[in-house]
Amino acid sequence: MREHYQINDKAWSELQKHKISLPDLFRCVKLFDPNESNSEITKVNLMYYVDKKGDFNNPPLLPHKRIAKAVFDSLDTKEKLEIMEYIDYLENGDDEELG
Repeated sequence: MREHYQINDKAWSELQKHKISLPDLFRCVKLFDPNESNSEITKVNLMYYVDKKGDFNNPPLLPHKRIAKAVFDSLDTKEKLEIMEYIDYLENGDDEELG
């Protein structure tokens, strides 16, 4: 499942600290892959998650939010910025076009 979510070592260690289990990871796939494509989780899948659940940094930090944060933490800097801009756009309705 770690490979499916494309979670790096540091983010994986953080998930393990918070006792996120394999069943949690399986259960949350549908939040990231609503079309059931069964492909690896990417930036686009994290956007699906944000569409459904909103900002994953807001408490309470439930297992699905911790998983979303791990996916986010595993993205490269450009993709992280795109996700942050997307969350801001959804929350604030900014008329500026997304980069």
